[in-house]
Amino acid sequence: MTEIFHLTCRHGAGKIIAGGLLVNPHPQPVLGDMPLAWFTHVPNARNQALGLTSHTLKCDRTERRFRVLEPEKIFRWNEIRAVLPRQSVIALEAAHGARPEWWWVAQEPVLVEQVTR
Repeated sequence: MTEIFHLTCRHGAGKIIAGGLLVNPHPQPVLGDMPLAWFTHVPNARNQALGLTSHTLKCDRTERRFRVLEPEKIFRWNEIRAVLPRQSVIALEAAHGARPEWWWVAQEPVLVEQVTR
């Protein structure tokens, strides 16, 4: 399987480092009852490509990188988008520079290791 990464800011990284597990760090009410953690197979992806608009969070959410150690828990965005609220999917995918084909998600905690500090 392709290597999968989670990119985050230094604040988010601290929470992950403590337990080694990535859980949905920022609940997204726009997605209904489905909490998702976000990943990509592009280790140096830019914020816009990942749909990280920085409207609510001003941190650089690509500053720290974690490699997924449980890839069986990760699935492509395409596999879940149909069960999410349609307007939310449209808004996420329409963000300037967004590359949904680079998005992977998980619905459960995922074991990760830090790659960048």
